[in-house]
Amino acid sequence: MTEPQIWTIIGVLAASTVGLAAFMTQTLQRSVAGLRDEMVGRFTALDGRVERLEGRFDRLEHKVDGLEGDMRVVSEKVDGLERDMRVVSGKVDGLDRDMRVLSGKVDGLERDMRAMSEKVDGLDRDMRVVSEKVDGLDRDMRVVSGKVDGLDRDMRVLSGKVDGLDRDVRAISEQILPE
Repeated sequence: MTEPQIWTIIGVLAASTVGLAAFMTQTLQRSVAGLRDEMVGRFTALDGRVERLEGRFDRLEHKVDGLEGDMRVVSEKVDGLERDMRVVSGKVDGLDRDMRVLSGKVDGLERDMRAMSEKVDGLDRDMRVVSEKVDGLDRDMRVVSGKVDGLDRDMRVLSGKVDGLDRDVRAISEQILPE
């Protein structure tokens, strides 16, 4: 544990793990914020439609109140009210369709959120597997480092023997072939 290379590897792996966790957290936060902003925008648009519809209902109620005062006018304006009610009914049907579409989209968002949660859980499992593999690589690296150290020692011993043989060959060569 005192080798600088080991500490360097540990530092790099720790920094990589922290960086990946920060990246995944930021990505998830951005995705959730984007979905939230989209839903707020859709609800705001729906609120505007409901307010316009409420204004139309208020105008219609005012007309009905005016008709109560004059029964003769009621019989003349019933046809107009029926037309207005069909329009309002059509608009309510449209709102009902819009609400069903919105409900489907909310269901889709819930499915997407569940899928994202499952993906995050999968990433967490993958991260644990990677961590275990890194631990295995660390152990393998220590074994390889020990073997390299042994090879280094063997190489120095061989180098010394080759130097000795080289001297012996020169000595023999000088004895056999004097200059």
